[in-house]
Amino acid sequence: MTAQHSIASTRLPDRVPRSAATAALVLIAVLLGGSPAVVLPELEVENLTTDSWSSDSMFASLKSSYPDATFWGSGPTLEPVGTSPSGGQRFIFDYRTLNGCHACATIATARIAFDFAPDGSYQSTTQLNLASPVNP
Repeated sequence: MTAQHSIASTRLPDRVPRSAATAALVLIAVLLGGSPAVVLPELEVENLTTDSWSSDSMFASLKSSYPDATFWGSGPTLEPVGTSPSGGQRFIFDYRTLNGCHACATIATARIAFDFAPDGSYQSTTQLNLASPVNP
């Protein structure tokens, strides 16, 4: 039997003063239904830095052009769900690599896979590759 996971996102309540409304909209990706029951991708990538991509072919030119490049672990975009190497589900999230700060231009996309076994157990987080941003 193959376990199926769900993807959920949440939004903070609208009971926020208008002056703070822009800062209050927070979307959080959550992978549900496996083992463990909840996987929070944002926490799983918490220790990644731009330098952790140093083996990627795009990294050297990126750092040369943008010495202040920084990995941004919040607000990823989800690609279509695929199959993990073990035959379970694979969720690939595209994270932004920014030019120095969270409000700066997106200079690359960091693709990261979250792999599950067919029984639904969480196996690993895998850095796939850096890519040019779709919407810089």
